[in-house]
Formats: sequence, structure tokens, C-alpha cells
Amino acid sequence: MKVTIIKSNVDKILSQIENKEEIINITAIKCNLETIPILDFPNLKVLDLSYNNISSFENLPSTIEYLNLQNNQFEYFEDLEFPPSLVYLNYNGNKVSTKIQYRSKLIKRIKQTCPEFKYLDNVPIKLRYAEMPINISKFDTVMDFTYEMFGDEI
Repeated sequence: MKVTIIKSNVDKILSQIENKEEIINITAIKCNLETIPILDFPNLKVLDLSYNNISSFENLPSTIEYLNLQNNQFEYFEDLEFPPSLVYLNYNGNKVSTKIQYRSKLIKRIKQTCPEFKYLDNVPIKLRYAEMPINISKFDTVMDFTYEMFGDEI
């Protein structure tokens, strides 16, 4: 079941839900949240808290796979604890997303505890060449595509 809350009192609405184990998706957009509410939903997989005023979090449910924190007030990510099941994170539009090497540093940070992490800010994470599982001994010929070989034809 999905719960969508827009411009409303999140704590009040979430506290009134009786069958918490049925909730797998919570969206709370533009609710002026400054902190993430206590989420005692044992099967929660999707959490969208975009367009709020959140600047930090702790104790997110370990079941979360999709986390949208777009356009909040995050200035850092180094001390944040991401859920180990995290696959997707949208952190775009936060102050930290304008910093140099934001993407590579955040990916490295999350991959330390979230082995299934695959998407950051709607963009798939690509392996660096050094991490790609290639066995070069399987190639019979190495092609030379250098400037000296082609001259001005490139």
C-alpha cells in the first residue's frame, strides 16, 4: 500500500495508520519537514521526502531500497547512515550536490555499506574501468587507434 502526503502534517497522518505492515511506499512532499519522522513500518521500501527542509537523518528503516531526498537542505553526507538495502538515492538539489566530486564521493561512501546501490540522482552508477570484470587474455588482437595510425583522418 502507498501513502501520499502533500503539504500536510506527516506525523499526524502516519500515526493514524493501523496496518503498518502493509505500507511499502510513503511519499511526503512539500510538508515543511525538518527531520525525518519516526517510521515504524516493517515493510517500507520506498520513501520520498523531496521538497522539504531536511538537513540530516538517522535510523532510517533498513528495508528502504528507494530514497528520494531531492531538494532538501543537506550540506554533507559523510556522517549519514544509509540503509544497507539501498538501491536508489536522489540527493539532487541539495547544497551538497553542487560541491566538487559530489557524485563520486557519495557513491564511494554509500557503496561501503550498501552493496546493491545502483542509481544516484536518476543516473545509473557505472563501474570504473579498473572495476570492470574483463579478462584481456581473451582478446586475440589489440587494435591501435592512435593519432599516428590515422593522421588527420580522425
